[in-house]
Amino acid sequence: MQSAKWKWWVFPLVAGLLAAGCGKVVERLSEPRLSIFAAASLRESLTEMARKFEQSRQQPLPIEFQFLGSQQLATQLGQGAPADLFFSANHSQMQRVIEAGRVAPGQVRKVACNRLIILSRAGLHLEELRDLAHPKRTLVLASPNVPAGRYARQLLTNASTLDRLGKDFRHRVEAQVVSFEPNVRAATARVRLGEADATLAYATDGKALSNEAVEITNIPEAWQPKIIFYAAPLKDGRHPELARAFLDFCGSPEGRAIWIAAGFRSTESCDGPLPPD
Repeated sequence: MQSAKWKWWVFPLVAGLLAAGCGKVVERLSEPRLSIFAAASLRESLTEMARKFEQSRQQPLPIEFQFLGSQQLATQLGQGAPADLFFSANHSQMQRVIEAGRVAPGQVRKVACNRLIILSRAGLHLEELRDLAHPKRTLVLASPNVPAGRYARQLLTNASTLDRLGKDFRHRVEAQVVSFEPNVRAATARVRLGEADATLAYATDGKALSNEAVEITNIPEAWQPKIIFYAAPLKDGRHPELARAFLDFCGSPEGRAIWIAAGFRSTESCDGPLPPD
């Protein structure tokens, strides 16, 4: 009898605790969560942007990031992946999402500009771009299908046509490539780990790796492609007001200071027609 009596009063108590616990789970799941798809090279700057943005709000706002190559993110969004914001490293990947009906063309904003550098392993001491074509160099580049890879190819083409490096300069450099990586961060990792001599990376990547055993060689402005990063809210995002607020923060004085500190350039230097993709 004692055993049966014990079960009689324990079950309602356990049921009550479970109900309370489930209520809290539902409450947590219903909290606003901003989902942001962003180019891998924006990891540090957008993470800092999110931290500052949350500090500026009266209530905390969980922000979830998906950092990948822009082409991977555009594919996922084209297939219907849920998100509130998309940050792309070039316009062609943003255009894919527009054509998929996920982004309104008039909502696309320029958020920052970048430039390319040579990132090489410590002790290599590359002095200029022509050193990449040395037959003993092992290079890695971002895949031509991703923005960083397209920008690298454009830079090498510019250097082949605008200088005395020779019309075959781009092809001589590409002959030294041992691997094409899915994004620029994967390429810089290969160099940082000593698996390749050098890569063409964003200036912001060089700044992020300033404490690592790597060397940075600047590239003349005359050869630089116009590198522009774009952002836009998704039409069917769950939190359109929060998405717009985060984009506005990215363009605010505090947001611009974060871009500049990360090594990006202001959007004023991006003025002009869209670059060829």
